[in-house]
Amino acid sequence: MNYAQESIAFVTVRRMELKQKEADRRKTGQRISAERTRNYEKFMCHECQLPHAQMFMVHDEVWALAKFAPAALVCFSCFVRAMPRPLVIEDFKPCLTNEMLFHAYTLGTQNK
Repeated sequence: MNYAQESIAFVTVRRMELKQKEADRRKTGQRISAERTRNYEKFMCHECQLPHAQMFMVHDEVWALAKFAPAALVCFSCFVRAMPRPLVIEDFKPCLTNEMLFHAYTLGTQNK
C-alpha cells in the first residue's frame, strides 16, 4: 500500500468511527446543541453522506473531470473514486487549504 492509499484508509476508518460515535450518542439519548448539529451537517459529503473535515482544493479543470457540481461538498475518498485518472500533486491548487497535503507529499518523496 502506498502513502496516499494509507492516508485515505486512515481517514475512511476515522470517518466510520465518527459515524459510529454519532449513532451511539443517539442511542443513549445524549443531546447536542442545535448549532453543533448545523455545523456537523454542513460538512457532510454529498456522495457518501458521511461527515468529513478533509478540506482540499483542486484546479477547476480537475474538478470538472470528476463531474461534480461546482459547489458540491465531497470528501477526498469520494473525489478520488470519481476521478477517471490518478491524482498528481499538480492537480491541487497552491493555497493554504492544501498546505498539509503538500507537506505530506514532500515528506513522502523525501523518504524514497
